Amino acid sequence: MSREQKSKLTLDAILIMPVQRIPRYELLIKELLKHTPTEHPDHEFLLKAQKEVHELALKINRMEKEAFLHEQMQQRVKEIEHLIEGVMDLSHPDRTFIRYDFVSIPGGLGTKKERCLFLFSDILLITSIKKKSGTARKSSTASGSPSPFNTLEANKYKYLMRFSLDNIDISKVSDVNVKKTLKDIETLQSDLLTLNQINDLINNLAINHQPLDDAIKDMISSVSKQLNDKQTNDSQLLSLELAITSQEGVDSLTIIFPSTEKRSSWEATFNEVKQRLVLSTDRKPPPEFLLSLPIRKTRAGLQFTCASPTLGSNQFGYKDVWICNSDGYVGQVCVLSMQPDPNVTSCNGVCNARILCVTAIPGAMSS
Repeated sequence: MSREQKSKLTLDAILIMPVQRIPRYELLIKELLKHTPTEHPDHEFLLKAQKEVHELALKINRMEKEAFLHEQMQQRVKEIEHLIEGVMDLSHPDRTFIRYDFVSIPGGLGTKKERCLFLFSDILLITSIKKKSGTARKSSTASGSPSPFNTLEANKYKYLMRFSLDNIDISKVSDVNVKKTLKDIETLQSDLLTLNQINDLINNLAINHQPLDDAIKDMISSVSKQLNDKQTNDSQLLSLELAITSQEGVDSLTIIFPSTEKRSSWEATFNEVKQRLVLSTDRKPPPEFLLSLPIRKTRAGLQFTCASPTLGSNQFGYKDVWICNSDGYVGQVCVLSMQPDPNVTSCNGVCNARILCVTAIPGAMSS
């Protein structure tokens, strides 16, 4: 028999009621402590209860804040998904939006195409850019700005490429070239400082030093021009080369930023995001390579096909591993034993066919 709910509370309000009682419990325990002597046997239990309830209240507040921020981020990802034509499955519970940048990517015959980079916590998205009618192009904006989507909404975007951050690295060649350019700039700045100091000392001479003045001014002008050209025209300071790994191999992608500050900022953010991705708790670290073991072959041309651990364990608690090799005509099985160090104990040809898969099956129980 149903009964009408007179309070007219929503389900969400009813579910949150136990959580809202926690601060009241903390206040109640404080009042009890005021009226409980320290020598009373319940005083110690009240202190412990107060600590537990306080820690629970802090945990609830922290989780509420995290849930609110997560909901905000998911909404932001959905907004970006609606802005980009052709993109699919962008929204994901574990995906967060990091930043976006307007860049250029070199094309054929020396052309440059305007692109937009969308950096997320696990992927990099590249889109084309088309200005909306009646809107003016604004400068690149990162997600930390007060209104991060104002500039985005002034353009239309079309999905072009999508890469997992696991498959992207900053090319070492690009890094070396930038370091060389920065070193050249540092040298020119040092030379310019020295020339200015020499010029100040020349002014202290009592004799006629006009020829020396002219020579130093010419050198200062020449070094200043070289420094200015290096800082404004050197593409190495603006460009970043990415190495992208796929099943077909490793490809390179050159990205040109509007300024050296944008390039440095994006590179630092990218490295930080990749580091967080590697260290995330829900991801297992890649196995560490320890050593290689030679496996003797019963026939020339045999290649590895599959492997599987056995069911039982040895006295050290390790399982043996069956390793299969084949050349299409003969199948070979090698036994890799952990005792506790890896050791190949045997290699035997077992059939006149290729072994494609192998697994251990428990034996039938005797009646």
